[in-house]
Amino acid sequence: MLGEWYAALSLVHLAAAIQIAGFLVRDQIVLRIMILIGTCLYLAYYYIEPAVPLWDAIVCGVLMAVANLYMIVRLLFDRRPGVFDEEDLLIYGAIRQIAPGEFKRLMKRAHKGQASDNMVLTSEGNVPEYLYFLLGGDLTISKQGAESRLQAPMFIGDIAYILNQPASATTTLHSGGRYARWRASDLRKFLEKHERLQSALEVAFNRDLASKLAGSKPTNGDAVAA
Repeated sequence: MLGEWYAALSLVHLAAAIQIAGFLVRDQIVLRIMILIGTCLYLAYYYIEPAVPLWDAIVCGVLMAVANLYMIVRLLFDRRPGVFDEEDLLIYGAIRQIAPGEFKRLMKRAHKGQASDNMVLTSEGNVPEYLYFLLGGDLTISKQGAESRLQAPMFIGDIAYILNQPASATTTLHSGGRYARWRASDLRKFLEKHERLQSALEVAFNRDLASKLAGSKPTNGDAVAA
């Protein structure tokens, strides 16, 4: 009897040790797998140790294990290498630090197009309706009489998007330029449920702003950024 008690106790200790070790791991998949293993050991304890199996605890444990297993499968699918076209790779390279599956979900909400004539993307003093990523072509940025000229790839409207305020400059995409865009209101709702992707975009915006300030070519006055 004492040996059985020690065996059951060891089962609990092993389950706890595995789950505690899992919480020290940064990789989400490894963490969830270790928690799943610990949960299975606890389920074995609930069934073997008591004179009558703890069915309520077992049912709850099974439900937790199924939910965890679902998330493991979803994370594995997100990490599968994706097949992207050249334009998508430009955007993917600008955002970085996100899984291919997360990027696919982001791009499902994007619309790609090409400017048949000079196309105003943002107007100084007006709240932009869209967040843009330029895939190709030249752009003119005008602010209080100063102008700068930039070349793709880059985000446009990112500052106004982050601050949810009117654009600080007027940006015009020259004829033939290609772009991808997201409706700002829809993108905000989407990112509320995807915090990791939102953080990655904010980092990308900061990096993009630094690049625009460094690479802008003034045509009239000082350099400006969108």
